[in-house]
Amino acid sequence: DGGFAVEPLGTIGTLGTTAVCRAALRVCGVADSTREVRRADARLAELGGQKALRERLLRNGEPGALFYVMAGLMEADLLPPVSPDMAALPWSERMLEGRMHGGVPVVIYACAAVRERFLTKRLLPGFLRAPARLMARTRLAGFIGQFQNPNGSWNGMVFSTVLNLLALEGVGLTAADPMVERGFTWIDSRKRRTRDAASKQELIRIVPFDGENWETAFAIMALSVSGRKESATSIQRGAKFLFTAQSAEPQVRLNQPNPAAPREGGWTFMRGNERMADCDDTGVVLAALGLATTAKQKRPGQGNAAESIARGIAWL
Repeated sequence: DGGFAVEPLGTIGTLGTTAVCRAALRVCGVADSTREVRRADARLAELGGQKALRERLLRNGEPGALFYVMAGLMEADLLPPVSPDMAALPWSERMLEGRMHGGVPVVIYACAAVRERFLTKRLLPGFLRAPARLMARTRLAGFIGQFQNPNGSWNGMVFSTVLNLLALEGVGLTAADPMVERGFTWIDSRKRRTRDAASKQELIRIVPFDGENWETAFAIMALSVSGRKESATSIQRGAKFLFTAQSAEPQVRLNQPNPAAPREGGWTFMRGNERMADCDDTGVVLAALGLATTAKQKRPGQGNAAESIARGIAWL
């Protein structure tokens, strides 16, 4: 249909994916007159065009409109009228507790950063902009910084990391800032290089995220219901992997405002995402470990399996 599908072998071009791929082709220098670009434009028009992209941003937080503006395919004033200087307002984590996930404000500030970069008219008058921006930089960097993983990522995902970097750029942080530099370094580490046999050209693909904790848990459950005993080597090696992946990083207060709740002991979707343990991943891992462990089994490094599972249940 001329569009791009979410999955590699998909046959139906979707609005968001087609918009992002169309923006990428523009950034890579592919001419608007090429057949592929013209077909993508036709599919986007069929799906509602810029108006639909804006609605998807407002309703679902889908970032296709941001990349469309960044590639010069859409006017910045079509983005919501928000400014990075909003971060200077005396909002705090306590205002957000129980109301929204920490990733939601990041989308708002990424949108504000793109709008300001590509729109000459500012929402704040000049004499207020400098002090407001300094305050915004301090507040937003502190807020976003608490979610950055030691490996430099946010949420262990490329798209989450990109949006956080956009938001930080909006308040004036540059590539020389240590927080930003760690983010770019992590994105660079997601590149996988291969060589096309026919053309001899190097190909680069980006792996957006891993899911080894989630996938290992489902593999253990599949082996178990297929008749493997808990003592099977494959199940025990999988359980050992999951025990070593249990989070010891205290959960960010915004994502768990209850001061009496355990802040450690959950699991995340993937390794290296210590700051974002969540309920579905922890539940799946506990379900798998319940099929794979006995009370006497030792957890690598500390204590036994029962204690580790009890900590996970308490966290959940």
